[in-house]
Amino acid sequence: MKHKQQHNNHKRRKLRNPLANDPLLRKGGVHEKSRKAQRAADKRALRNKVMNRDDSSPLFAIPS
Repeated sequence: MKHKQQHNNHKRRKLRNPLANDPLLRKGGVHEKSRKAQRAADKRALRNKVMNRDDSSPLFAIPS
């Protein structure tokens, strides 16, 4: 069998947009919670604190 000749097609590389790979444009990461989610978390924390409170606290004493 004869081997096919390999053609060296020296194609010129396409110029890329230098701003497309700019590291400053890829500053992603973890996003902050929305105000609604933060309020809901605070509300849950307060509800848990009230439900698990210690009744011996003077702040919750019921006057006779």
